[in-house]
Amino acid sequence: MYSTSYHTAYHDDTLAELCDENRLTTSACWGPAHEVGHSNQTRPGLKWLGTTEVTNNILSQHIQTSVYGQDSRVQTENMGDAANPNRYTKAWSNILVKDAPHATEGDVFCKLIPFWQLELYFGKVLGRTPMQQSDHGGFYADCFEWVRTHDNLATAGEQQLEFVYIASACARMNLLDFFDKWGFLTPVDATIDDYGTGQLTVTQQMIDRIRSRVEALGYDAPTAAIEYITDNNYETFKQQKSVVKGTAERSDRKLTMSGWQNVIVYEVRDGGPDGTLIHVSDGMLRPSTTASFDVPAAWQPSWKVYAVQYDNRRIEVTF
Repeated sequence: MYSTSYHTAYHDDTLAELCDENRLTTSACWGPAHEVGHSNQTRPGLKWLGTTEVTNNILSQHIQTSVYGQDSRVQTENMGDAANPNRYTKAWSNILVKDAPHATEGDVFCKLIPFWQLELYFGKVLGRTPMQQSDHGGFYADCFEWVRTHDNLATAGEQQLEFVYIASACARMNLLDFFDKWGFLTPVDATIDDYGTGQLTVTQQMIDRIRSRVEALGYDAPTAAIEYITDNNYETFKQQKSVVKGTAERSDRKLTMSGWQNVIVYEVRDGGPDGTLIHVSDGMLRPSTTASFDVPAAWQPSWKVYAVQYDNRRIEVTF
């Protein structure tokens, strides 16, 4: 199957799924949703170099979870890695922990995470999504319309940074911290292979300019830890539930927390709550009373584990 000018197309060996309503609306929905997502990508403001197979999946995730009520692919697809069991944890490890540029991440589903988190927070938590707004608008509807009605910028680096401004303007919030953590505001000069190679360059001077423009909007930053919102925990953000402590045990590199409630993620940090971030995980594929994951290296005596609450409060986990 593929998407091209003004239509999508499907090979005859896919029709058994596409023509079966029960399968199309459950296990088979991702493929056509992915292609329709391509057809609705608005370039270059929401489809710059390196995001061809990324931003279309905002719509894939929306159709899979919000329209058809299926499990989220980025949440439940098992990575077979005890340290990074799902795409959220893998993305946190690859980008947040390493302070890496978003543009150089090689896994398109990890690159998708911050885009989808914006829909989770502004859409599913705050209700700014077509399925909840009476006018069928919402955060991403506003972003797409902004891109459609404003001039295109010349380079991929400018387009990436402009999305930081567009998202902040449409959210009516200062999202600099969110995009900083996700590597959009990290200097980079890289050759990106995206159906052909090109150069994506973001300089500190460019970053400083976009920071000034976002600050000039005059909006407050969100108080919620939206870089950690997931398909499993967005209801905790919505209901603003406080963490309830449980028990914890450690066996070598493996950490297991039992009976904890309303934890957004667990952070492993060196030295204290403001120390170097070592690892982040939610420790589960689907909602569970037990969270379990491995740390990526041999346990160090100076490391501490914190349960993160929706409002950025950190509660130490003791073993």
